[in-house]
Amino acid sequence: WREKICEWSYQVVDHFDINREVVAVSLSYLDRYLSTKRVNKKIFQLAAMTTLYLAMKLYSKKSQPIGSLIELSRGYFEKDHVEKMEQSIFRELSWRLHPPTALSMVKHLMIELPPLPGQVEGERRLKHDITEVSRFLTELSVCDYFFVPRRPSAIAVAAILCAIEIQLDTESSSILSRLFLNSVNGLLPLY
Repeated sequence: WREKICEWSYQVVDHFDINREVVAVSLSYLDRYLSTKRVNKKIFQLAAMTTLYLAMKLYSKKSQPIGSLIELSRGYFEKDHVEKMEQSIFRELSWRLHPPTALSMVKHLMIELPPLPGQVEGERRLKHDITEVSRFLTELSVCDYFFVPRRPSAIAVAAILCAIEIQLDTESSSILSRLFLNSVNGLLPLY
């Protein structure tokens, strides 16, 4: 179910032209909420829709009216269902609504990415490309339950290291990966 909900969530935020990081926040809410409850399929779907709505309200300047999501659910749920679920989620999460995401960690960690020795030209482009590949990898990680118990910082570091490997030849990749790990070593707990 996670993969289907994740794909649907990305389709919704893309439809409304909302930052895709909202999906990571939404799934964080959903994971934490469901860790406290056993629910059937219908309640799972309602919780998923509600967490997406909540994340959109808190993290997007383009927040959508609840009616828009109700329409996307093909009328399966009503406004009062979502409002009641929203209150339940607030209570269960104790209002902890600003989780770290792997993408936010990527953004912070990219500051620590040192320049590749001897490369001045194209450095800005290389950092951009590494960031974009890392963003894509963190978006994929949101859809896979394997990553749920992992720290966002560990996912971010892994995404950056994979992106470095994808963007550079083996020797340059090895050098830059080592330099990057040295620069972030001690900054974050990675496991």
